[in-house]
Amino acid sequence: MRSGILFCFSFLLIASLYAQDTIPVSVFDTVKSTVRKPRNTFGDIYSSNDTNFISPTISTLSKYSQNGIQFYFKKTEVLFNKNEIISNVLVVKNLNNHPIDFYLNISIPEDWKVLSREQKLYELKENDSIFIPVHIIPKINLRGSTRFLFTAYLSNKNYQPYGFTYFFGTIKKHIFWHLSTSDKKVYLINDQSKSPFNVSLFNSGFDGQDIHLSVTTLSSDVSILDSLGETPAKLPLTITLNAQDDTTFYYVFTAKQKKRNAYMVDMEGYNPYSLGDAKKYTVFVNSISPNPSDNNRFRAGGKINFVK
Repeated sequence: MRSGILFCFSFLLIASLYAQDTIPVSVFDTVKSTVRKPRNTFGDIYSSNDTNFISPTISTLSKYSQNGIQFYFKKTEVLFNKNEIISNVLVVKNLNNHPIDFYLNISIPEDWKVLSREQKLYELKENDSIFIPVHIIPKINLRGSTRFLFTAYLSNKNYQPYGFTYFFGTIKKHIFWHLSTSDKKVYLINDQSKSPFNVSLFNSGFDGQDIHLSVTTLSSDVSILDSLGETPAKLPLTITLNAQDDTTFYYVFTAKQKKRNAYMVDMEGYNPYSLGDAKKYTVFVNSISPNPSDNNRFRAGGKINFVK
């Protein structure tokens, strides 16, 4: 009870002093001591007290430093194939009127290697430049169309950071597969209305590939059934083929039987041995990548004509 009364009295005292603008400094000393300046995670590059402070965005950090050093990679992105070394050149310019020393560290994915001397101290004279080749060996098993970020960190001989810059490495993806059909033309004889056919796919690329397969026709009298010829085939479909793998799909073409109407014939032009006009049904087979960024790079297709 006494502590509660004391707390209320202290609160009223501070409120009255605040209204008179006569708050003693010692009242909030403990509060001020707990407020710390934000930590400068970029070392000496940026300072919140600097009148020329620049927000540490990617564009500024990737090329400039307040220490009078400019550094950047010549290529912002490097395209490479499997089993190729990723190469770029780091440009470092000393804009100061005195020489500088710096260490270079390259951040790479795990199990990758950098062909350079570790912990090498570079020396750069005033108003001079240096071009440092950077060679990176990637790991063996990589999937195409993958992008990697490589970051270069510069620090002085006391390991205080100057800043960093970066570039991207993108592995090329070779998209290519073969599509083939069992026949190009099929003849339906003796009032035949069904015929089996198949579609084969072979991934001749170096990476696993997603393939979207469709089998269509423009005729409403035609149905594409499953391999047993009993139920409609599940189309379209999307499959994944590993590199150098193939697969085959089996279907049954079915045309509806229409009743023939009786009609009068020309006695002079009638040919009893004629089978009538041939009717053709076309089945279109198409395959594309379901990935929107890849479906315009490659596609394969074919068609089968069923003649009755």
